[in-house]
Amino acid sequence: MQNDVADLLVEVMDIVVHCLDPVQLKARGLSEVFPAITRFNMVSYCPHSRRVAVGARNGALALYDQRTAKCQMISGHQNAVTALCFSQDGKYLASYSYGDKKLCFWQTGSTLFGSIGLGSGTKCIKCYNTAQLPSAATQPNLLKLVRLVWIGSKTVILLLTNGSD
Repeated sequence: MQNDVADLLVEVMDIVVHCLDPVQLKARGLSEVFPAITRFNMVSYCPHSRRVAVGARNGALALYDQRTAKCQMISGHQNAVTALCFSQDGKYLASYSYGDKKLCFWQTGSTLFGSIGLGSGTKCIKCYNTAQLPSAATQPNLLKLVRLVWIGSKTVILLLTNGSD
């Protein structure tokens, strides 16, 4: 069932974003307001910028701005996004694709032009190739294979389900 939802995660978020109460979201965060959606490692919420990022099966990143209720689609990876996470200050977004074996960093600085739709406030600043991870065939659920964890303002670790990094 989770894989079915993950295949349609961007479409699900299109609906969820319009159902969220912005006041509750700002006060309590996405994990308390809608805990089911935050179980997916390819969904991240940034309370500072009030954005929700969703990694798609086609490799794109969908950035939902709660202030404008608009979605910005960004070409991110060639294969499905397995995990993503905003930095604690919201200035960066890290995305990982198991299929690409690639970790990308995005600068999410909001500009006046980006917030009114005249330019993109999000751009890829660096991509790293990663080592081959354990085979997905030995993993019961690719959705839970890895997650990203920020340990500093510009440092992120790729955490495997077995706890190694």
